[in-house]
Amino acid sequence: MRVLHSATVVHADGRPLTSTSIDPLTDAGPVGRLTTGWTAASPARLTRIRRRLLTWATATDLRSGQIDALVLASYEALANVVDHAYGTLPPLRPDLLLEAEVAGDHVTVAVSDHGRWEQPAARPGARGHGLILMRKLSDDLSIRTTATGTVVRMCWHL
Repeated sequence: MRVLHSATVVHADGRPLTSTSIDPLTDAGPVGRLTTGWTAASPARLTRIRRRLLTWATATDLRSGQIDALVLASYEALANVVDHAYGTLPPLRPDLLLEAEVAGDHVTVAVSDHGRWEQPAARPGARGHGLILMRKLSDDLSIRTTATGTVVRMCWHL
């Protein structure tokens, strides 16, 4: 087996979560986990990731409305990486990582990047409602920002 992608992400409680995938968008187990591996942060990749996430989420114990909420909120987090994380400066690593996991009585989706956090506008105009949407669609939302990137973690209770 040849490892193509390796990444370390931090759980909301600070515990490291290590992911290794042999192919972008792989499952680990029947439903347990989905990861994109680090992949290009480009609009072209988002459609494929969204479709794969929908297929994966459908195999979980989430209700139909929760599946729709998970896919929409996750897509919004991914789109935020593409639109905002890397700004106008040429990034060193313009990529993103999506990890979805069923653990006990909840499903967690984490979207990570190596970009810079942009503080949302106090009064969003026609755009700028992504965080509000993610917060309303998920049971729990946490955002962790550091000098090396951002992790948006959303949780849904089964």
